[in-house]
Amino acid sequence: MGFFILKHLHHLHIRACRLLMRGGTGIAMFSVVVQCLCLVTLFPRYLLAQDNIGYRIEEENVVFIFQPQLYSHYSARDGVVKQIKNLSITGVAVGCEVNAWSVAEWRMNKVNVYWYELRVPYSIFEKKTQWEFKFFVNNEYWVEPASGMNNIIPIPTAEQNTTKRYNFFASIPQPTVQKYTFRLSGFPDARAVYLAGTFNDWNPRATPMMRKDNEWTVVLPLKPMGYSYKFIVDGSWKLDPANPESVDDGMGHTNSFLIIPSLRGSTQFTLNGYGNAKKVAVEGSFNGWNPERHYFAKQQFQSGSAWVCRLNIHPGYYEYRFLVDGEAINDPLNPVTIRNENGGNNSILLLPSKEGNVEFILKGYNTAKTVALAGTFNDWSSRRHIFFRQGDQWICRIRLKQGSYKYKFVVDGQWILDPANKQIVENEFHTGNNVLTVK
Repeated sequence: MGFFILKHLHHLHIRACRLLMRGGTGIAMFSVVVQCLCLVTLFPRYLLAQDNIGYRIEEENVVFIFQPQLYSHYSARDGVVKQIKNLSITGVAVGCEVNAWSVAEWRMNKVNVYWYELRVPYSIFEKKTQWEFKFFVNNEYWVEPASGMNNIIPIPTAEQNTTKRYNFFASIPQPTVQKYTFRLSGFPDARAVYLAGTFNDWNPRATPMMRKDNEWTVVLPLKPMGYSYKFIVDGSWKLDPANPESVDDGMGHTNSFLIIPSLRGSTQFTLNGYGNAKKVAVEGSFNGWNPERHYFAKQQFQSGSAWVCRLNIHPGYYEYRFLVDGEAINDPLNPVTIRNENGGNNSILLLPSKEGNVEFILKGYNTAKTVALAGTFNDWSSRRHIFFRQGDQWICRIRLKQGSYKYKFVVDGQWILDPANKQIVENEFHTGNNVLTVK
């Protein structure tokens, strides 16, 4: 859902690996070269995950983010849309349904010329989980989102032949921890009923259940993942009769199994079909290849049902695969794979670094498949900070504290200097590193 597959990607694959060292050829350091035609420009919908523009969820806050470089169209209070290049920003506010579209109440803080930010606690939104919002600049113009942005919604208008306008659309996802009620019906004569499972290290006395009416209940806060458990009735261990899902514990016993699906996050995985599957999970380098950490939920859409999993994943390069009732498969919506150590394939996910107070730009390299940023700020890893393609240049934004840093660009596995930065120091390989000072 929301992915586009173009037919000329049918035979693309990932080739492993050249031995490189920082800045030098022929000296050993492993770096993966992703051989995917027009990876960023042609396929941002499924390879670069669908990012929300204008906000992010961070702990117990909604963080509004305004980046002037992303916009070129503005509208005055009369609703007429104008293209304004290089608008000099003197102030930014957030107007939305929650603050009655006030343009004076929620003023944003200027981080730098590329970045304005405002943190608003969840409590301000009360129980409203979805709303529309927009940025207002210079006490004069509403910022108009581009029609290709992900989280936008059209503004209704009765006038014809007018430029279509949009608001941003935001939502607060489900909390990380959910309250789940375990229920055991019957057993009116039981003296004590307990609940034991992976959530309490199978402690048979840690979680007593209370009797109410004709059932025993207990409420636990649980994170999204899979849990094995059993009830203990007067010392006798019992499966949950209301839950048909069970797993073998590997020692000849069977436990009931509960799935709390992962539905919070800006990176969405979708698996169509598999209507008879009992459980679908995703494992990858972003969760330590844990097959029981992140589960899908089966959801209904207009086009039919699909398995969906949403996660918050930091920008970077990742490998992953789906598990359908324990059987590993590649993501059918993502044709880009890499050979793994077991002789099979893993799907590849690239999440570019789009947020930060420092922006790196590499012009040209139109035929490059991947561009990464490596330096002292990320332990010289070429998998942590990935560029995205915009126009005729590659862009990467990261957040850095004050200080001095050494770095290089990695273009399709080749380590190069930043052509726009003449500040260079020698390294142990006599190929030089760029130097950046953040003040």
